[in-house]
Amino acid sequence: MESKWIIIFLLILPNPVTATSQCQTHNGGGNVDWAILYKAAGKNDGRIITATSVNWQQSPQPVGNRNGNSFGKALEHVAVADPNAKFVAYNNKPPNAVGVQTNSNSKGILIMDPTPATDSAAWIIHTVPGFPKALQAYTFPAEEIAKGHLFVCLTIKEEQLDVIAHALRIVRPLVYHHDIPATEVNSRPNLKNLLNGDSNVLPPLTISKGIKTAENPGIKAIVFSKSEKSGYEMFKRVLSRKLKKDLKVWTTRDTKLKAHALRIVRPLVYHHDIPATEVNSRPNLKNLLNGDSSVLPPLTISKGIKTAASPGIKATVFSKGEKSGYEMFKRVISRKLMKDLKVWTTRDSKLK
Repeated sequence: MESKWIIIFLLILPNPVTATSQCQTHNGGGNVDWAILYKAAGKNDGRIITATSVNWQQSPQPVGNRNGNSFGKALEHVAVADPNAKFVAYNNKPPNAVGVQTNSNSKGILIMDPTPATDSAAWIIHTVPGFPKALQAYTFPAEEIAKGHLFVCLTIKEEQLDVIAHALRIVRPLVYHHDIPATEVNSRPNLKNLLNGDSNVLPPLTISKGIKTAENPGIKAIVFSKSEKSGYEMFKRVLSRKLKKDLKVWTTRDTKLKAHALRIVRPLVYHHDIPATEVNSRPNLKNLLNGDSSVLPPLTISKGIKTAASPGIKATVFSKGEKSGYEMFKRVISRKLMKDLKVWTTRDSKLK
């Protein structure tokens, strides 16, 4: 009796994985039109909202983890090379660089799929110095965990790349890596100029450009750019006038946020939990906590206060604005008190 065997050879090939060049869901599980993530100070994950979510959600994984984090997944081919994902990375404090000086504060990534038949791209804007290392395994900078950071991703059509590049040319970002093929660069004059370091510094020194996300109808976004030679305060003189709206601004550094953002001494308020009912009944306290203050002269003032006991003691509080050229002790306090002074100070070298 003959045995018959059928031998089947299975050739198992890996499934091709599409390169990531679009914004991702909160857990990095699929493409979305846009995504915004806020990483609170002291946290390595964050709260995220996307085009497909109704409310803010907790990010399942730390920022930078491509398995379970929206932005970690969106940037996976910034860390690991892929022929179908090419990018431009810019940052005023690029990774692995010391002593770099630039007047731009811009940080971001432009990423695209250069495959001719594919129209896939994204623009990621963020606030993290040294982020990310190009074509290297990425870990979130340890020194930045203590700080709050913001990440914004917009999925765009590739035709929008040149519009964004035009806006970026005004702010002259420091491009520390790009591997977009020459055929793609040469067909986009503003992108080409940006990557070559050419920038138009002629008026207007502030511009706005409209872009939209890839979905239909998608969302419209306005990109505002300010040249380093522009003296305009970005929020008060540009954004609020253009949008004709009051603004709530999140920033890591800009101390001129509104029309009255200069206080007399401009203290850095890092915490307050006074109830709104108490704050609203005290206009100067409200202005202080909101960052509002008169920038008109006098640039030095004095205010009298008194301790709680009866009769208590009186104290005079002297304040000097940053624009005041007066030497505080000699020109202000000694003249006001008409007394010789003994001064203890940690830094002021002009005491007399």
